[in-house]
Order: sequence, then C-alpha cells, then structure tokens
Amino acid sequence: MGGAGPPEADAAGTIDSPSSVPSAGTFDDGDGTLESPNPAGPARSSPDLLGTLDLIGTLGEGGMGTVHEAREPRLLRTVAVKSPREPRFAGQLEREALVLSALEHPNIVPIYALRPGPHMVLRKIGGTAWDMLIHDPVAAERASRGEDVMAFHVRVLMAVCDAVEHAHSKRILHRDLKPENVMVGEHGEIYLLDWGLAVSLDPDDERPLPRVAAEAGKISGTPGYMAPEQAGPGDLTERTDVYALGAILHEILTGTRRNPGDGVKAQLQSAREAMSFAYGADVDELMG
Repeated sequence: MGGAGPPEADAAGTIDSPSSVPSAGTFDDGDGTLESPNPAGPARSSPDLLGTLDLIGTLGEGGMGTVHEAREPRLLRTVAVKSPREPRFAGQLEREALVLSALEHPNIVPIYALRPGPHMVLRKIGGTAWDMLIHDPVAAERASRGEDVMAFHVRVLMAVCDAVEHAHSKRILHRDLKPENVMVGEHGEIYLLDWGLAVSLDPDDERPLPRVAAEAGKISGTPGYMAPEQAGPGDLTERTDVYALGAILHEILTGTRRNPGDGVKAQLQSAREAMSFAYGADVDELMG
C-alpha cells in the first residue's frame, strides 16, 4: 500500500489489482448484493464471439467483464459467456479460465471452452446468491424446502468447503470466499463462483497462473472476510481460505461480518487485529 491509503473496493466490497467479476447469472446492483438480472437486456459483444453461438442477451455486468446468455444451436442448449469489458482485463479472464479448467467438481461451475477474444463459455446457472438467503429468512425458508434453516446454511457451507478442499488439492487458493460468491441453484445445486483472484500455491506450477509469492505485499479479496495475513504483510497459505470459511460461519451464526467496520480501511484494520469474539449461549443452542 506504500502510504497511498487503502485500496479501493468495488461495489461488492472486493479489492484487488485484478478485481473479481460477478459470475454467470448474477450481477452487482450497486449496493453489494447479487440479484438475478433481466435477461432481455441487449447483448454487448465483439463479433468474434458469434461463431457457432447465438447471443440471446446480457445476464450481468461487473467492473471487469460482462456475462451473456447464448444458445448453441447444434447442441440445443443455452450457455453463459463471460467476456472482458476492456482489453486490459483479458489476461485475468484467461487466468480464471485456466483455474476452472483444472477444477472439476460438483460445486464448481464447469467451463466448456475458452474462445478467442477471449470469451469463456460456461454452464449457465440460475438461482439465488447465498448472501441474500443468509439475510432474508423468508427466502431462506423457501430455499431450504422444509429443512431446518440453520441446517440448510451449514449444508451449503459444507458444500463450499468441499469445493475449496478440491481447489487446495490442486494447489489453488481462492482468496475471495464470501456468501456473495456462492450460488444456490433452483434445484438445490450449490456453486462456488468467481475464481478471478485465485493464485497457485505451487512455485513450480507450469500453468500460466499468478504465483502466491508474486502477490506478496498486495491486498486482494473482500475485507469483511479476510484473514490477518491477507489484509497485511504475511504469507498466504491454504489456511487463508480456511479463515474465510470460518468468517462465513460467523456470519451465518451472527448475521454480521467477521471483520466489521465502516468502510474498507476500518474493515482492513479489523482483519489485521483479528480480535476474538465471544459467542452467546444462543449460538451453542443453534449448533446443538
């Protein structure tokens, strides 16, 4: 940071030199929540995307990219196509595509192709951002389909843990775990999204991915869920993601972020301090 003040955050609260982009089927409406967009919006794409795909409309837009809905006529299916909004973001999208190509897991959206442009072709998913369900008991009741709501949230978290464990087995660190980056599908599917900040933990990795060592001194992620070493000088390891998973559990139990504060600077300071938190008897009852 070098005395230049705290890094800027996007509307969803994520900060980075390459910041993250809302994934297929969601968009940031400006107040940090993800909602289902209007699929009838005009598609904005370069001509080289068309090829064998018929563009239908825009699913969502973020600071770095746009997600379109498209149809593959020969396979009779719809897909999501993620494209950089500006040429300078092309490298990050290609890196995210490489990460997804290495991660085949039921709780990670599969990538179908990376086309020139670049344009990343993904499974089109629908549903609700988990963050909305955590803070809307009525919506959570509907999504849980009769299951105890707390048990439902814990089950979603366990699915996210499985996806993160798989990524770690491939020596990949997510770095931006938060409920906004989890989609609960229309049929109960659970997906961990937005791998745009992911880095390789392997110093000898042959994939053209950012190495964790090269990220030393940079602050990337969402301050409300950051581990202390992510908010300041420190070595990033698998434990960095594990801390964020614990921060998500904290939010499930308390309805508040683990690193509170009014604005990015205050949340970063809270992350660095990592003060202990005293949970009440009600939490003990919830957890059985």
